[in-house]
Amino acid sequence: MDNDVLLGKATAAAAKHLLAKVYLARGYSSAKKSDDFKNAYNAAKSVLDNVDALGLGLLPDFASVYAEGNEANKEVLFSVQHTSNLTYNNVSNTLNFLFVMGYENFPGLIRSMAYGRPYARVRPTDWLSNICFADKINDTRYFKTFQSVWLANSADKIPKENGVPKYSVGDTAIYMPGVDVSDAKIDASRYLLVPPRNYNLQLFTTMLKYQDTKRTAINDVSIRPVIVYRLGETYLLAAEAAFQLGDKQSAAKYINIVRERAAAANISPSVMDIKPADVTLD
Repeated sequence: MDNDVLLGKATAAAAKHLLAKVYLARGYSSAKKSDDFKNAYNAAKSVLDNVDALGLGLLPDFASVYAEGNEANKEVLFSVQHTSNLTYNNVSNTLNFLFVMGYENFPGLIRSMAYGRPYARVRPTDWLSNICFADKINDTRYFKTFQSVWLANSADKIPKENGVPKYSVGDTAIYMPGVDVSDAKIDASRYLLVPPRNYNLQLFTTMLKYQDTKRTAINDVSIRPVIVYRLGETYLLAAEAAFQLGDKQSAAKYINIVRERAAAANISPSVMDIKPADVTLD
């Protein structure tokens, strides 16, 4: 049966994925059993060994996994559904607000549906930006997850120099390159150039996974499905369990499947591979 006809329902694949997570969690606890990591590995592997029969699979492009309107894709194991009917949806889904930085507080920009309602409650950690995704050339996941460019949408807010606007509506107003740049380059930029070291509570890259541009009004909550479990994580669960069993060969194999999918189009996916000896819990 195709995975996309089971929206929001608990399937056997989703149950096994969750079971692997539970076994892993218990394996690190004081209540651990001697076979927890083995059971975690077997539960995750039973899903991965049958992806074709289950109608599952990794999407070729990481960006499409969370693309708006594509939440029923074959990588999704379980999602939470929402509806505009308040009888069934009385708990508001405001995830689409929480990750949006305060762009409206900066030159050239006013609040818009395209950029979302800027609650600015959750920002990426320095570890995520600078260590986890240090490679932003070969690994495409960072820029496919976070918004790095905001285009000016208000002529009234565009700064002027000697009475002349520095840029026009539709030009770059904010750019976050994800890597450090010199103070001299920042000062010379006609738009707001923001490296990670200058992020603050209102100015940071916006995670796009929950954006909802199809709402009627800017203050409306979202009714997009929220992806809870997906196959990409199942591979990592299997890898972690394999590592705990001393099987670094299998751990690297499963990690590399996920990493290769993230490779830039102009490189061989094998560039993203790690060796068994490279595998650690981190």
